[in-house]
Amino acid sequence: HPRVRYAACNALGQMSTDFQGTFQKKFHAKVIPGLLSILDDHDNPRTQAHGGAALVNFSEDCPPRLLVEHLPQIIEKLEQVLSRKYQELVHHNRKLVLEQIVTTLAAIADTVAQEFSPYYDRFMPQLKYLFKNAVSVDY
Repeated sequence: HPRVRYAACNALGQMSTDFQGTFQKKFHAKVIPGLLSILDDHDNPRTQAHGGAALVNFSEDCPPRLLVEHLPQIIEKLEQVLSRKYQELVHHNRKLVLEQIVTTLAAIADTVAQEFSPYYDRFMPQLKYLFKNAVSVDY
């Protein structure tokens, strides 16, 4: 149920912050794939966005080497969701999940630093367009 998944994301995000480092070391192999699967929940955008927010909390205090282990899967999922949500923005002006995915992408890139370099060109065209056109009152 979406509310259970939302609550699980909330708990994982909070535990990531409260038990920083230790939580990530012990549970990265289960938490990262679980949060990535939440990002597929296109029928429940609030839950989907909360999964992205929990991934931000998880990545902020995660040892970079652990994130690098999962980086190909993380990047693939963020790229899929970003592309889909970009289209939703263009056609329906929906931006809740898109804003969170951009934030999540930034947090991942910040944590893995140079390891993000190979993925930079995959995201920049869409991100540049978003930033260039983010001129409405909502922004």
